[in-house]
Amino acid sequence: MMNWRRLIGLLFLILIAFTAGCAAHVEHESSSAKANIQEIVATVNGEPIRYGELEILMLRQRSDVIQYFYDKYNAEDSTQYWTTAFGKERPIDRLKSAALAEAKKIKIQQIIARNEGVVQRIDYSDFRNDWIQENDRRKRAAAQKQMIYGPLQYDENTYYEYLFSNMVLQVKEKQRKHANISVKEGERLYGELLERKLIAASEVIQRDVYDRILNP
Repeated sequence: MMNWRRLIGLLFLILIAFTAGCAAHVEHESSSAKANIQEIVATVNGEPIRYGELEILMLRQRSDVIQYFYDKYNAEDSTQYWTTAFGKERPIDRLKSAALAEAKKIKIQQIIARNEGVVQRIDYSDFRNDWIQENDRRKRAAAQKQMIYGPLQYDENTYYEYLFSNMVLQVKEKQRKHANISVKEGERLYGELLERKLIAASEVIQRDVYDRILNP
């Protein structure tokens, strides 16, 4: 006959296995519910905006959205904060909308840069591969005591902004030289071009992915 000590030990093992199984199930559901970084959230003139790219921009907008809801509703960050309705608004909806508007503006400028021959690739997947390779290159250079300009490792947001800013500067300079105009006039013409392209742009949101994004 099984003694009490062995019975308690067996029940304990069963409880551990059951708990681990439940945790794995919850984790699976949670991970499957969240968008993958390569999933397409929207397209602008047929060019994809992937979740990884939108996530970068959501993080940039996060503090502004929190401030907005604090000022308007005296709402503070909490566990269910992003999906809680304040009035008729939810922080996550405002955050996604602001990030997507910025992503659209960036994508249009990337298309302009590609048309100008400044860049060849404008997909987030290519950017992410380049970012990983650049950090690997810097890591190897540091190990070999080589000179490194800038940080030892770029975080994704910083590298994204670094490449984008340089791209825009190159486009403006190329257009300015081609038209033989001043920097100030070049800035004005670039702004007008961007505004026209934004107005004419075709945007399609992939709702099945967009609606799954519930946290920044």
